[in-house]
Amino acid sequence: MTNKAEKNMQDIKLQKPFHLIQEIRLAHAITESRFNVEIPTSQQEKFSIFEETMGINFNQPTAESVDVAHLMSINHKDPKTSFGDIERTLIFPLAITNHCKTLWKEKRKNKYSFQGLVTDKRKKLLEHWISNNITKHIFSFDAPPSIKEKLTKIFFPVAVPKEGNIDVRKIGKLLLWSSDRGRNFPIKSWDNEYFKVLANSKFVLCPSGDYVWSYRFFESILCGAIPVIEEYCEAYNGFRFQYMSEKASNLKWSKEDAEYNFNLCVERLTIPQRDLDNEILKQLEKIKLK
Repeated sequence: MTNKAEKNMQDIKLQKPFHLIQEIRLAHAITESRFNVEIPTSQQEKFSIFEETMGINFNQPTAESVDVAHLMSINHKDPKTSFGDIERTLIFPLAITNHCKTLWKEKRKNKYSFQGLVTDKRKKLLEHWISNNITKHIFSFDAPPSIKEKLTKIFFPVAVPKEGNIDVRKIGKLLLWSSDRGRNFPIKSWDNEYFKVLANSKFVLCPSGDYVWSYRFFESILCGAIPVIEEYCEAYNGFRFQYMSEKASNLKWSKEDAEYNFNLCVERLTIPQRDLDNEILKQLEKIKLK
């Protein structure tokens, strides 16, 4: 940014409630501009974890700051995330992509993992996949866990979190973590244990969510795991992934694929600081002219 541009900088604010994870990630990304970013005090708890782990800081809105929350646009269905004229499938802050890279394990303990809410639809899909690929018998979530599965809570590779309803099982080479904790703040904003497990997995099962695409797909990639998807969608185009319909024994993890996916993810889902600064300056000029 030029010195002239720096003189014209002023504080900006995002005067809105934050409900969607896309909004949280986008707001975090905006802090990587050279502008001071302010959010309502009532919303700051949703971002407090980032102060602790990634050093970002939001201020309380002032009368002098300019509200740019209207420039944020989220289309969850497609997905599309926009800030002004900048549009991405999703927008991640570089702080998160860089942090995830530091979590990568050279030797990954889990060949497969799944963490998340097990809906009725996912339940049937996961039971079918596990029965066909992991166990020699028919697997059912309703059946009581075996002794080996119970021991998972004792020998779990990271501390089993206390928040939320959690069922942790190790079934063969699959770490299965059924949980609803990702539905509520502040865990919804950032779950350290969730990302540690991703970074310790070679493959991550990514069944579809409310729509075909899943946030887990991109989070897995940022942590060096290869996504194993239920169904293809345009948001996955160009990435290297596998399908849940494929035989799991044929899946081969490679660092080359992991690095390729990570670099493509950073290229597509982050905003360079200069582009972000220029967009904010452009939009502020438009606001002044109104």
